Amino acid sequence: MRGKRFQIGLSTTAGFGQRTSERVIDWPATTLTRAAVLIGALLIAVPSARGETACTTILRPLVIQVGFPDVRRAPPLDLVQERFLRDPDHYIREMSYGRVCLSGTITSRRYILPGPIAQYWVPWQNLKVDKDKLRRLVTDTLRLAERDYDIAKYDFVMFVLAANAMEWGNQGLTAYPGLLGWDVNSLLTPSGRKINGGIAIYALSAQGGKVFIDMAHVIGGVKDGRRMVPNLYDQDVASASNVEAGPATLGALMQAQFNMGAWDPISCGRCLQLPGAPGITSWTKLRLGWLDQTKVRTVNPGETADITLGALEDGSSPTLAIRLPVGPTAYYLVENRQKIGQDANLPAAGVLIMRADDEIPESRFGRAPVRLVNANPSAPHLDGAAFDTDGNNVFVDQENSITLRLVRKIGNSYQVHIERGQIAHR
Repeated sequence: MRGKRFQIGLSTTAGFGQRTSERVIDWPATTLTRAAVLIGALLIAVPSARGETACTTILRPLVIQVGFPDVRRAPPLDLVQERFLRDPDHYIREMSYGRVCLSGTITSRRYILPGPIAQYWVPWQNLKVDKDKLRRLVTDTLRLAERDYDIAKYDFVMFVLAANAMEWGNQGLTAYPGLLGWDVNSLLTPSGRKINGGIAIYALSAQGGKVFIDMAHVIGGVKDGRRMVPNLYDQDVASASNVEAGPATLGALMQAQFNMGAWDPISCGRCLQLPGAPGITSWTKLRLGWLDQTKVRTVNPGETADITLGALEDGSSPTLAIRLPVGPTAYYLVENRQKIGQDANLPAAGVLIMRADDEIPESRFGRAPVRLVNANPSAPHLDGAAFDTDGNNVFVDQENSITLRLVRKIGNSYQVHIERGQIAHR
């Protein structure tokens, strides 16, 4: 006699922006196999060797499929699920050390907007976007979707357009908090229903890093009138480009990535390092609340410290970042990036030193809230910015009386020696 059977789904991924594979194992529902699977599920919730913990925050976006009457394209549902939910979920879990995950709802139908795509076309250069066209895209989409969905139930909203970047003009953007304003608390649908979090909009061709950058703007939110996760590429330089969306866009964007290079997708939503996006920096993790302050070692003026700095991608280390305050809002962040996990997509491995200033809200006018110290200026695009024991192993800031030395590397960790004198009052 055949007994009841049950299924368990397993998924694997080669990295954000790379193909995800899933398989379902079908087992007889005997008492023994039930117990084995339950034990396995419990083991999954135990912190891993990489410092991951059970998911404690579940983000639930509504993914609205959007079409245009003059663009005949019907992307398969599985493609939308993979690119805009499954892949970002894997990435967010890894970046948050397993504590945050994504579980969204995709609309069962594609909403065809009343006007042709030209009425909603916006360029990739943020400062050149026609806000009336973008506002029309938001309003027309929400008016159709809210007939079928209570948008107020979701943590934020994503539009996935059945058009590529060359057709729409853009790979992706954040409408709120972004190009249409920071105030998400008063954001309403056309019928007056509240919209939580914000709205991110994507072309179907958006790559993994680009999907995350706009999602991070929304997840980070706004505090004291400022976005917690602003763009880290220079907005003025990027928007000065006259290149239209297409193969040449990457080169134009790289000219604007002089703050953080390809070390964080918030700097390079379309990083050259393929096939996946790199991991995010400790600065971005802190802004998103994904890096515990207990993992950040602060060394104040007048102190000396010897610290074992673990790889940022490996959350099991007691210290994942070092903070060196140099003013009321300014400080250095030091982190160790190794080619493991998503960081396999980095330009190199080593120790990054970043100069941050929380008084700077956005990357505009040649200023940025965080900027890399470049260990090797001869390498283009900050690809050689990392310090290492085999060459550039000493950093000195004479003005702030800081000397940092990489003493040795043990496995994926570094022994770091820091000496700080007193900062002269200015």
